[in-house]
Amino acid sequence: MKKFHRLKGPSAAVIAVAIAAPALPAAAQVDIITITAQKREESIQDVPISVTALSAEQIDRSGVSDIKDLIAITPGLMVTSTASEASTTARIRGIGTVGDNPGLESSVGVVIDGVYRSRNSIAFGDLGEIERVEVLRGPQGTVFGKNTSAGVINVISTAPEYEFGAGAEVTLGNLGLQRYQGYVTGGNEAQTAAFRLFGVIQERDGLMDVETGNGPRTLEESYTSDYSSLRGQLLFEPSDELSIRLIGDWTERTEDCCTGVQVETGPTAAFLQALNGGQPAVMNPADPEERLAFSNRSTAQDITDQGLSAEIDWDLGFGTVTSITAWREWDSDVAQDVDFTTVDIAYRNQDDNGATFEVFTQELRLAGSTDNLDWMVGGFYSDEDLERRDALRTGPAYGPYLNLLVSASVLGDGTQIPGILTNSTGPTATFLDDLIAAGGLSGLYPSPLYPTGAGMNGDVYNQTAESFALFTNNTWHLNDTNRLTFGLRYTQEDKALTSTFDTISTNGCEFFTQPQAALGGATGSQAFAAAAPDLAPLFPGIQPLYCLNWTDDRYDDDPFDFERSDEEISGTVKFSHDFSSNVTGYASYANSFKAGGFNLDRDPLVLDGTNDDTSFRPETINAYEAGLKSVLAEGTLVANVAAFHQDIEDFQLNSFLGTRFVVENVAEATATGVELDFLWDPGIEGLSITGGGAYIKAEYGEDIDQAVLAGEQMTLSPEFYGNLGVTYETVLAETMNAIFHVEGRYVSDYNTGSDLDAAKYQEGFGIVNGRVVLSPMDSPFSVELWGKNLFDEYYTQVGFDAPLQTDSWNAFLGAQRTYGVTLKADF
Repeated sequence: MKKFHRLKGPSAAVIAVAIAAPALPAAAQVDIITITAQKREESIQDVPISVTALSAEQIDRSGVSDIKDLIAITPGLMVTSTASEASTTARIRGIGTVGDNPGLESSVGVVIDGVYRSRNSIAFGDLGEIERVEVLRGPQGTVFGKNTSAGVINVISTAPEYEFGAGAEVTLGNLGLQRYQGYVTGGNEAQTAAFRLFGVIQERDGLMDVETGNGPRTLEESYTSDYSSLRGQLLFEPSDELSIRLIGDWTERTEDCCTGVQVETGPTAAFLQALNGGQPAVMNPADPEERLAFSNRSTAQDITDQGLSAEIDWDLGFGTVTSITAWREWDSDVAQDVDFTTVDIAYRNQDDNGATFEVFTQELRLAGSTDNLDWMVGGFYSDEDLERRDALRTGPAYGPYLNLLVSASVLGDGTQIPGILTNSTGPTATFLDDLIAAGGLSGLYPSPLYPTGAGMNGDVYNQTAESFALFTNNTWHLNDTNRLTFGLRYTQEDKALTSTFDTISTNGCEFFTQPQAALGGATGSQAFAAAAPDLAPLFPGIQPLYCLNWTDDRYDDDPFDFERSDEEISGTVKFSHDFSSNVTGYASYANSFKAGGFNLDRDPLVLDGTNDDTSFRPETINAYEAGLKSVLAEGTLVANVAAFHQDIEDFQLNSFLGTRFVVENVAEATATGVELDFLWDPGIEGLSITGGGAYIKAEYGEDIDQAVLAGEQMTLSPEFYGNLGVTYETVLAETMNAIFHVEGRYVSDYNTGSDLDAAKYQEGFGIVNGRVVLSPMDSPFSVELWGKNLFDEYYTQVGFDAPLQTDSWNAFLGAQRTYGVTLKADF
């Protein structure tokens, strides 16, 4: 039977190992699969790359439905989400970037069926039917179209088959989980054309309860799941030399995400409670394990992702031409409760906020072999249009809350400034009491500074990006035991940003800086000084709080219009040696870069002339690696180990500064460590064990401008990762096939914050998942009982400063225990 094999076309490096089925006695050997690590067929043990690859069977047993699930079975991989599902980021070897700024590309690239996804968030949907997933560590620019600095997650979906097949799954679980999916595939008798169609619908209640206060939010849960996805494929193979695969997919997600819980609650909680009619507006005292968020505004999101791709493989005899052409469009509309409280201070409406990506990519490669040389040359082109829409509005409590913050700033000895509050009762306490009794600073003026709905009326950031690259990757077989791989890449990326700003003009900036008729021609600053002359020296530190970037209409007169261009020559050299037929060693060097970009946010440093633009510089990595790949114990154990050191220059760090996100370059960082992957048949019939671990010391440089980071462990980078999976297959009562699978992941402690604040520290923890599969012999039906995070481990994904609060921190949490049952039928 003729069947399309993805290995024929473009693919990433793979190490895919599987236990022979059915399980054999003690002498059973692990099967070694041929892969195309460097765009050509090679034994997986000959490829000089550190990589973890997961087969369809392993993915199915682990219940992987999207890339975030991979952390349970992939050592050294970290995946986290923040303010929305559209802000999801992957990290490899401690290197990655926070995803809240859409102008920032990830250090870890995601490729699905040969098509690069321009941001991690665009790749974190339901993956559908998966043939395998490959996690490549380190730079891979000489074999992949789009350059990434830290690694690649490569996903290969299940291709069409000529033989008719169909299947369906129904999953029911706790938290109201309902998931329905199915597929159908088949082809013509001549085996020249085939199709495959896959669809999935999933709904689930929220992972977190929400206290809504006086609304207008009515939904009392968050992190709900509600999405539909459809994927169709056509395969044409008119001859043995030509193969064409067309793929179209569409996904729509209508969900509520994401609220944060209070981790530590500071003194501003009293102000919030006063503005909330005496009812708590945040959890006070904080108890994040209660999984209760406070939010009076919507956090709904609508995301649409769709695309088309065409992959052509044409064998010319002396070499094979591979072409991958793709178009993708991704659109998100996201609402946010900006203050994460039940007080109506600030919010974003769903209709006015979100991002749209439209990307065209073209990759072209020619690969072939001579007697002692495997060669490949290629080119890549990408054209991306990005639009970010942002409109932050003030609620009715915005002005009164700022008044309380400013009033509190003069407690104590009169030298406090906004953002540093104290419970002291010093000589200015009487003044503060009188000021609060008069309505805070509102006693100085007759009308609200910030009408409900003031603020950013609709900022729009339009960024265009063109990327062009030429690359080559070649292996010279020096003799029967030695090989030299060398690759080179030239990359050029051009980006342009045009931004327009629209601010509702009635705001505190005008009140304090321009003459006011209500004050007899004085400015708010002058009125403040007249009311409290002893405190007038404090006002230069107080006034900026009334003129935060989202209420400053000076941006309207000064739009951003910037351009930048980056180009780089990078490459790799690898030497591998066969110590025996079962043991191969290698050493490699590779360097890579990720282009610079722009901060898509209001930047006060540009407004006042301190910065020329909002851009950040490219990120570059020099990576050194040495490894051993071995098949031991008479073929029953595959063990691969790699040691590495990476020097990172101008690491792109995305930070939340309380009022905006900003990417800044950290001059130096390093990542040094060792990684292990293994697969073992211990000689017990039906038993197989997989696992791995990583020790990674990822640190910021000692001599960098950011003093708080200098010499410290990098954000979201545990030093130790450990993964272990155990599978036992047996026959029950000679009528029932049974599979028992359990897997666990442990990571040591790490800090989740870009500023490494102690409140964002996460202790080491472990997660255990399990699955039992029962299927009658010679039957297409099966039932699976499964559970994730079986011991209900609490952990933080990312911690962040509570906006507009003092000594308060919030966090986005990982999912609690989930469990359910899945019914399957395959025909």
